[in-house]
Amino acid sequence: MVRFFCGEMGLYLPKNASEPRERKAPWHPYFKCKRFSLADAKRDSRFNSLVAVLKPANRAVAHINELDVDHEFKTQNHHEPLFDVIDWIENLIQTYMYAPNGRSLSDEMRLPNNVM
Repeated sequence: MVRFFCGEMGLYLPKNASEPRERKAPWHPYFKCKRFSLADAKRDSRFNSLVAVLKPANRAVAHINELDVDHEFKTQNHHEPLFDVIDWIENLIQTYMYAPNGRSLSDEMRLPNNVM
């Protein structure tokens, strides 16, 4: 999901690269996203963790052809169910990941530069 959302916001990790790059024109996000620049990513203390997550994510999906992915979220009319599921997953992350570790996703999101 990190790879998907970064890609949607215009940032991707090319094969064998050591850091992400920005998608160049034409960049067409499906969900009217604001661009997440490499400079923005590098300003965050979690940048190295982002790279560490993107590397195995690339390997995990390297064999998948976008045209072969079976999903229904291809047009703007299909966006609402996807946003509903993102909200649900956010709740599941709080319940199943943050809470068992004594943390709060909502507290984390209130930190500077971390508002969803």
